[in-house]
Amino acid sequence: MMWINQSTGSSANWSRTRLVDLGNAEAIQNADKMRSLASENRLGLCNFSYGTLDPTNANASDGWTVWSEDDCVRLLVIDSSDEAVIVHGYISPVVVLATLITNVLVCAVLLQKHMRTPTNIFLVALAVSDALTGAVPLPVFLHFYTSGAYQSIVVPPSWCHVYLLMSLHVPTMWHTASIWLTVGLAFQRYIFICYQPVAKRLCTVRYAVMAVSVVYVAAVVSQLSCCFEYRYEPISRSVPLGAADVEDSATERINVTGCYMYLVPLLEQHRAAYFSSYW
Repeated sequence: MMWINQSTGSSANWSRTRLVDLGNAEAIQNADKMRSLASENRLGLCNFSYGTLDPTNANASDGWTVWSEDDCVRLLVIDSSDEAVIVHGYISPVVVLATLITNVLVCAVLLQKHMRTPTNIFLVALAVSDALTGAVPLPVFLHFYTSGAYQSIVVPPSWCHVYLLMSLHVPTMWHTASIWLTVGLAFQRYIFICYQPVAKRLCTVRYAVMAVSVVYVAAVVSQLSCCFEYRYEPISRSVPLGAADVEDSATERINVTGCYMYLVPLLEQHRAAYFSSYW
């Protein structure tokens, strides 16, 4: 997506960039407003063009307006709400550390030679999935929330390609695997109890390993498209705060150094169909 620095057409002759609430296309008046918008993922940069709001309507008034969604880009932002800081910055690291320790102990016990049963194979896989669900986003939590980097609100360029990957997409893969492994374990126990002749053939360590492998592959494939939905581009701009009809020299300016995100062109063309089928 490219910025339009010079508007064309008879109804508009220049444009200005403003931080904007994407929910209503209103320019942000002060830095405090940015925090609430960031937590709602509504923070963006828009080109405000000066001209008639509706060029086809002769009675329309002149003024600053956002002509279309193509004049805006959505910034990749951090949830800076108090609840997010408390949970992700202080509670989650403790819970994740405890989970890692307990699951490592589970794996150490169940992987002993005399403990290798089909049921324990599923339990080990569950322990690995649960541990990785918490461990993968831990660096993000420690950097952005525990260390206080969340105060910048906007995700910096050095993190823009890994922020959502580590904090959302990959953990979702492991969490999905945990759910399916739980279902697989329940199915195995059902076969073992109700159909013992069949269980002697199917409920073996070999088949358990195969089932776990299939679950892992399916979990990754089911969430893989999420990792490629958006493109992230670094951005560094100095923009004024306040209404778009005020001269730049008369407004407070703020430096925005971070990333903006946009849906890949192929998915953008079929946005409604894609998200409807996905959700």
